[in-house]
Amino acid sequence: MLIDPSRFAEVFDWITEDARECAAPSVVLFVAPNADAMCACRMICSLLRARDVLYRITPAASYEALQEGWASTVEGNPDIRSVLLVNCGAVVDLVGFLGTREDDDDESPLSLPEHVNVFVLDSHRPYDTSNIENESHIFLLGPETIEELEREALSGSDGEGDA
Repeated sequence: MLIDPSRFAEVFDWITEDARECAAPSVVLFVAPNADAMCACRMICSLLRARDVLYRITPAASYEALQEGWASTVEGNPDIRSVLLVNCGAVVDLVGFLGTREDDDDESPLSLPEHVNVFVLDSHRPYDTSNIENESHIFLLGPETIEELEREALSGSDGEGDA
């Protein structure tokens, strides 16, 4: 689901309220190894510390590292409530990429843990449409509204400017 920029403070309140239910770190940040992600991570961590929210930072140097970090940090951990993907994750189907099957058979659908919400702050475009359409666990936070993304798609622009 794409979150309108005017609702970012509401989303942060939601993250911090969920975190108050746990005594252990309940927020995980997966951070790409670039300057933008590092700066964003530092700002987010300052905000979390100001609200006494326990968090964990995990590097995500590649999508393979993201999968491994997810498996070791999030899967099977009932304390994790919020996962922030900082400058990674928007261009892949996150449920298909990080999800697990409830049953051991190959017929059951992939899903994310019910208690985990994934917040994606990623400058890479285009967003994977399955992330935009996911109404339950995946929230894309970006400067665009859905109308702006539709205009970009129609114009063929990738949102990256011609610098």
